[in-house]
Amino acid sequence: MELKQIMRTRGGSDSCTVKDLDKYFLTKEIKCGPYDQSDVSLNGLGSLLKIAISDNRSIQDIQKLINDGAKLKYALFSSIGRPDVANLLIKLGADVNEIKSEKTPLMIAAIERDFE
Repeated sequence: MELKQIMRTRGGSDSCTVKDLDKYFLTKEIKCGPYDQSDVSLNGLGSLLKIAISDNRSIQDIQKLINDGAKLKYALFSSIGRPDVANLLIKLGADVNEIKSEKTPLMIAAIERDFE
């Protein structure tokens, strides 16, 4: 598995999927993983945000999730390879020094880059 895939993998009990993301846009309900509720869960929205970024959803869809209250925690890791999304997240206050698996988003981006 590539490092990019490892960093984008959602661990733990978070089992939201692209189908759950599509359902959210239709119903504004989150019913996936630990987020089985009809009202909006900020943690669930953060999970859906990462899925939207990784699934190459439009910047408008990503902005909509953020406007609805999605937390930006770890979202930059999902934005590797999507400079438009990374710029948006940074403008909105995403932490560029955030650490996940002992690496920052910039470190992962540098590893991903093929310098040869």
